[in-house]
Amino acid sequence: MACAPGEIKEGPLFLKKNDGDNGLRANVGCGRFWECPTVWIEGGVDASTAQAGRAQTICVRVNAMANLPGGATAIENVNVQVWVSNLAIGIGPHAGLPSAGGTQGLSGFVASVPAGGSAVARCGPWTPVASDTVVSAGHVCIAVNCHGDAPDTGRPVPPLTYIAADGKTQRLCCDSHLAQRNVAVVAAPAGNLELMVEAMNPGTEETDELTVEVNPLQGELEMGVLERTLFATSPHVEVVNGVDPGGTDPPIDEVAPPFDPIVDETILKVLPASARLKLAGFEEAFEIHRAIGGVELELSNRMLGAGRWVSGNFEPGARLPIAVQAQFASSDELGAVQTIEVVQRTKGGLVTGGVTIHAILTE
Repeated sequence: MACAPGEIKEGPLFLKKNDGDNGLRANVGCGRFWECPTVWIEGGVDASTAQAGRAQTICVRVNAMANLPGGATAIENVNVQVWVSNLAIGIGPHAGLPSAGGTQGLSGFVASVPAGGSAVARCGPWTPVASDTVVSAGHVCIAVNCHGDAPDTGRPVPPLTYIAADGKTQRLCCDSHLAQRNVAVVAAPAGNLELMVEAMNPGTEETDELTVEVNPLQGELEMGVLERTLFATSPHVEVVNGVDPGGTDPPIDEVAPPFDPIVDETILKVLPASARLKLAGFEEAFEIHRAIGGVELELSNRMLGAGRWVSGNFEPGARLPIAVQAQFASSDELGAVQTIEVVQRTKGGLVTGGVTIHAILTE
């Protein structure tokens, strides 16, 4: 569903929905808006997974459009707000983990973002407690807002409000200042995956009927650049140095993980295209590759039932854990990746959030 003219709020600052995002939101679809590639965890298990008891930083790369109003050359005094929750499908500031600032969230600051350029805000530090990593094994959902001095049009998001869509508030995917990172790379030993996510009503006023569904995402057989870089940060994956034919990429062993997902606007400077990804822990090189077999999927919750989709009435702020289960085809080999999405919709069909899960066949 594309953004309607009255819903659009764009620039000059923007957070990328995908690698090719230029900040414009007119006629932009809202598919998988939770895959922001320029938000990541530094110091965690990987770029999307937190580790309890260790200080971590949420990094956010903020971009500015090339042609700034009034001939401005930069946006000054850029503030970034971050909220971290369990692997929730709908998210708002009121869902923030207490260890990550709760409703206030975490904050970061960048003195200046040049026109046509970007800068990284470091938000934290944040030290997750053990209970933060129980529900979803440390996989977290991160919501972000940014705003700066004029001519930027962004505004702070106050506590106890929410930024997911419900038809009355700004749709997250239609505002260039808002972003969500909700992507997980998980192991699927013996081809079996079970991961807990949280369905929730992000609103604070009305009961809503929500439907949660799970679908496979086969995509292209070749791994995309963003996926490869995310996999490279995973403890389940080992990076094997390749030889760059052009001689311009640094050897992979000169770049210590965790990898910065965006450096000088290209991931290839961090993860050479010639680098190979293999399953960690094996002498034999089981390369990471897109699964070619099908996958059986099911959601389950004791109150909502089980199936490819479940639904129920959610009070304001209510949340329910939902088990995501997947079974690989017997023909898939070690290193195969099944990518699935779990999406939450309102009764009217409006997508309020989702999570993308990359499951790797590890044994």
